[in-house]
Amino acid sequence: MRAASVVLCMVGFYTCIFRCYQDKRSPGWVFYAFLCMGFSSIVWVQTLYFVPIVWVLLTTKLLAPGVRNYVSSLFGLLLPNLVAFGILLYRGEWQMAVQHFVELTNFGSIANYLLLSVNQIVTASWVILCAIIGTVHYLRKKRSDSIRNRMLYSFFINLNTVSIVFLCLQPQHFDALLGMVIASTSPLIGHFFALTHTKFTNFTFKFLTFGTLVITLYNLFPYLLR
Repeated sequence: MRAASVVLCMVGFYTCIFRCYQDKRSPGWVFYAFLCMGFSSIVWVQTLYFVPIVWVLLTTKLLAPGVRNYVSSLFGLLLPNLVAFGILLYRGEWQMAVQHFVELTNFGSIANYLLLSVNQIVTASWVILCAIIGTVHYLRKKRSDSIRNRMLYSFFINLNTVSIVFLCLQPQHFDALLGMVIASTSPLIGHFFALTHTKFTNFTFKFLTFGTLVITLYNLFPYLLR
């Protein structure tokens, strides 16, 4: 449930934030984008780690710096959390809110892959492979894209790289981080499939499609036996 919520929020975030490209006066879309991150932080508070990175990318890749945009981003982040805190306060469960944010300081063990099952390791490795293929292909072919597309895909690549590093260092957050990686990898591998037509890339498409189906069935198999 948490992973699905994070993926949905990331899709909403990308949909809104990309409308701010080269627009220093787009507080509305910035607010909606960070509102999605705020909702994500309710189910997975570590989403807040990505906020400074997104602020940097908002300036360097979307070319939309501006006081109004940054203030709107803060309002978007705070609104869902304030509403949730108000509900907990009304119910006399404010300690849950404190504990929720204390989790930001709990880093746990670093790179402890014993926490992961074989299914999780196989799935993460496959998604990371797709991310590498999509990223390498885009970096090789980016000259044929418009400047706007280069900036947007650079946004995907940077945020995806950070998510993968985070996943490698903190595998205890596997479900949420894999959701973020999938949300960022999908457009990259989609670009690869849509704009390549050689024999090798056609074979790669078939290989990745077949592999994805096999891994999906492999992950569903334990549930089908119930």
